[in-house]
Amino acid sequence: MIDDRGQIRQRQRTEANISRSRIPRHTRANDLDNLTKTAGNERAFALVESFLNNEIGTPILLLIGVPGVGKTTLAWRIGWVFLQSGERVLYYQAEELLNELQADLENGKEFGRLWARLKEADLVILDDIGAHNRTPWREAQLDALVDYRYRERIPLVMTTNKLDLSERILDRVKEGVSCVITGESWRGKDNNV
Repeated sequence: MIDDRGQIRQRQRTEANISRSRIPRHTRANDLDNLTKTAGNERAFALVESFLNNEIGTPILLLIGVPGVGKTTLAWRIGWVFLQSGERVLYYQAEELLNELQADLENGKEFGRLWARLKEADLVILDDIGAHNRTPWREAQLDALVDYRYRERIPLVMTTNKLDLSERILDRVKEGVSCVITGESWRGKDNNV
């Protein structure tokens, strides 16, 4: 009876973590074994496995490539592995995160609450960094987030279409790993990456 209650509580915590993660639920069924490896993404698959096996000294992973080559899908897969292990994950498209932070600040909402979630998450996935609307304040927010996760050695996965990132972010990525994914867009095809 006690074990059943513990298992129920664990499932409830996992479901709550999934809800708060912001990772689209429809991506849950897929895993890395079902994704197609190509010459253009083979290194990314290996780095994702190294990241998941905690074989990267500074747990920062940057996936680079044109739209549609599978960067976000691979990042979501990492997120699902963390979630299925009972860990807290927070996924944001960079523009959405910056819009939410800015709106909280401008509307007098609790700005620190979102920052606390970003700091406390076991994994943060920051998608499409560099494609956001840029202002000095927005750049400072991204720099602060990447720097915090870097200093504390807390896992961070980022995706970008091009290396048009601040020097500070690029400097921190050097101690993690990065990979360029090449190939044509998978959008509209079966077995997406």
